[in-house]
Amino acid sequence: MNDNKIITHAAIVPLAGGFVIGAMNILNKPPEVIFSYKCFESNDKLLLRYLKKRGYNIPYYQLDDISCNYDEIEKLYKNKIDFVTAVPPCSGLSQAAQRKAGSRSTAPPNDWMYKSAEFILNNIQPTIYTFENAPGLYTNAGNEVRKRLIEIGNIYGYSITFYKTNTLKHGIPQSRPRTFALFYKGPFAPILHSYNKERLNLIDYLNNIPKDAKHQNDYMTNDWDITKYEIYKFLKYKLGDNWHQQLIDFRPHITSYDYLIRNNLLNEFQEWQLKLPENERTKIVTKDIIHIKEKLAMNKNSRVNFRFIVLDKEYTHAVFGEMMSREIHPTQDRLMNIREFMHLMGLPHDYNLENEKEYVKISQNVPVTTCMDMVKEMVEIIKGERDFNYDSILMQDNLKEIKNVKTKNLF
Repeated sequence: MNDNKIITHAAIVPLAGGFVIGAMNILNKPPEVIFSYKCFESNDKLLLRYLKKRGYNIPYYQLDDISCNYDEIEKLYKNKIDFVTAVPPCSGLSQAAQRKAGSRSTAPPNDWMYKSAEFILNNIQPTIYTFENAPGLYTNAGNEVRKRLIEIGNIYGYSITFYKTNTLKHGIPQSRPRTFALFYKGPFAPILHSYNKERLNLIDYLNNIPKDAKHQNDYMTNDWDITKYEIYKFLKYKLGDNWHQQLIDFRPHITSYDYLIRNNLLNEFQEWQLKLPENERTKIVTKDIIHIKEKLAMNKNSRVNFRFIVLDKEYTHAVFGEMMSREIHPTQDRLMNIREFMHLMGLPHDYNLENEKEYVKISQNVPVTTCMDMVKEMVEIIKGERDFNYDSILMQDNLKEIKNVKTKNLF
């Protein structure tokens, strides 16, 4: 292949745009076109607004709009795009979703994976189509979903590589295990390179945020000042000013109640709490403590949300809505702010939000640096610089030193 070839890319269901921005960082050019559906418009507009800010007015088609002309789309883009990226919803395979055993494959959110793949492979026919989804896509929970995706690929002449990885391997201190599905137009599945980039620890990484970046005074909740929390006051009373460090030295990922339980301090916290002036907040905390103790007596896990804090030492766990209301800064007495979460998603520092409703949408996304590495792989495949498997299906685990290749007896 000619190394001077200008590689073209497009997107479908881009959501907040992590994959698109990753592709732009590698190729230094915007997507040719973006496809999506009406229900994702509120997410997609974050990316479209950012692209417009950068001077790009990208064609945007909502495929379920009655005015959408598929013939026109095919005429403009079919066989003219090198690769297409997507971030379809992952809640169908999310382990956090409460679903009956065996029902994940038929969960309605999974339909967007199938629908997007069928449109791209049939109507656009790029060399490569890649989307990001939950880690469950790689596991037994994703067996039926993978079967369906493989069938779709077979119909249109595409092989498929399922690539399991984690944002920690791509330079950001966020543990975010994910699976990428890469369709390749051809009979053999491409073998991707492995990645294990060096990364800064959480404190140093957050310190790289420019002081003039917006959203550093914005939080997922108005209750961001943890010095007002009853648990903060108790931990400071019990452990002193160095309580932060003592908790993360105890465990590198720890929640406030987990610490109390593991150190037999829950009863003492309850007694201490009851001595505080009673108000609506202390009533909630007391109720939560009682709930936790009842669940412990039944050997069950508990779930509370009010003034519940999480501390991490070297890296955070996955950024998502609930976590954004709990994660505290590693050294400061506050919750982490919206810009810090945006930085953990690899978003540019000039990428801004308009209102509080958009805060959670940055987590419904994929970290930019992870996508950049996937884009590098797609470019190298297109240039003929990657090997291929001897089968049309490849299961590749970037989290293991030895590639976990399963091409037979997949299920």
